[in-house]
Amino acid sequence: MKYNIAAFLPEFFLLLTVITAILAELFRSRATPKTFYTIAKTGMIAAFLASVVFYNQTPLPGYYENNAHITLFKGVVYVLSGSCMYLSLKWFLGLDRPSFAFYLLVLLSVLFLTAALSAVNLAVMFAFLTAAFALNIFFMCLDEESFTAARRLVGTVLAVIVLVIFGLTEIYMQTGSLNFDKVAAMYVSSPLNGRAYSAGAALLAVVFLMLGAAPFHLWQYETAEKGILPAVCFINTVPVFIYFAVLVKLAGSLLAPVYMTMYPAVLGFALLSVAVGALSANGESNLRRLFVCIRVFVVGVVLAALGKYSLNNVFGSFVYLLVSLLALIGIHTVFYGLKSKGVYLKQLQSISGVAESKPYLAAAMLFFMVSLLGMPPLLGFLGILSVTNVLVSTGAYAVIAAVLFGFLVMAAAYLRVIRVMYFDGRSVLFDRTDRGIYLMLAINIILVLILLINPRFLLTDIEKLLF
Repeated sequence: MKYNIAAFLPEFFLLLTVITAILAELFRSRATPKTFYTIAKTGMIAAFLASVVFYNQTPLPGYYENNAHITLFKGVVYVLSGSCMYLSLKWFLGLDRPSFAFYLLVLLSVLFLTAALSAVNLAVMFAFLTAAFALNIFFMCLDEESFTAARRLVGTVLAVIVLVIFGLTEIYMQTGSLNFDKVAAMYVSSPLNGRAYSAGAALLAVVFLMLGAAPFHLWQYETAEKGILPAVCFINTVPVFIYFAVLVKLAGSLLAPVYMTMYPAVLGFALLSVAVGALSANGESNLRRLFVCIRVFVVGVVLAALGKYSLNNVFGSFVYLLVSLLALIGIHTVFYGLKSKGVYLKQLQSISGVAESKPYLAAAMLFFMVSLLGMPPLLGFLGILSVTNVLVSTGAYAVIAAVLFGFLVMAAAYLRVIRVMYFDGRSVLFDRTDRGIYLMLAINIILVLILLINPRFLLTDIEKLLF
């Protein structure tokens, strides 16, 4: 492994962008939403390019490293974040709202999340993860109506901090170090005592909570319902990818013995998330909360595939999560086009008859829902096929049956959305949709179709990068 301080350039560019945005807010007399979007976009592109250039170099041995595996996850996060920022610009321009705080939070969140992924020291990793998760409180403070959700989220963040401190303290008392190699050696060479096991379980519970696995998912409902649309779009799509990467890192090497003995518990979280996500989606009338339920379901399927750790399981769960996030980004893009009299619509009944006046938005929503459902010939079918293959390889036929039954239950929620969009009478007059929304939908759909027509990148090239 080459040691090169220049490998810190992605983080340096993001930090420099944060400083630039602050200076623009303080000293630029006519800073507009487009100003801060341009600054944030430039910094994100610079960080992406620097990550690609220095993908296999370590700037700080024992604490921080980069490799192809990490660069893949970082690259996806940069692209997803860029999409969220572009969409948010339409929201801030349309409502003539200040955007500085939002772009600052996105930049800091991406900085903390990607730094956590590169960390090879438990204290460094969970310090950045906890900081990124705590930023959700400030995302909720971007609007006066979401202050209540922000206050409630404080308790969840405090619970995360307590679990992290407990886990790290116990591990340090066992090993005298929090570096990955020494912690992994302790778990492999020493019999699992109660303190070491509980410490590892606490850290895994933190990652499950951040992922939003049931029963740790309730914090997401508040953020989805009360938060502004740009914050909801970012929180529900971007961080989950890093949390998944951290879980793979912990389960694969660092806490492997704990994770293997926790298989029944991990499977329990997975099946509970599948059940809660599918059943709750059928009872939701709020569009944003409905797709939070779908996200909980997706996390459940990912955990089911990752229950027994192997490289094959990691690959299958990665493919499923990636195609699901592409669909969720597409659905949140549609949300930006569902507006009436300047108000972005949240309730399912408020979009009744949207297919009549906004046929392209309705068709895009249908496209991405069918993909999420895993129906052929769309890309989601490859995702669920990847998960099914890894579950078959481990002989988890009962889990396959539970997951497939969950898809059937969830299908009822999708049919309800389709009925409202296509068969109910129109209840409101929809505002004109910005062309940028249609552009983002077109790019997303074209990307999905390219991956569907030529799935080699998903099924072969990504596997090489992962392993």
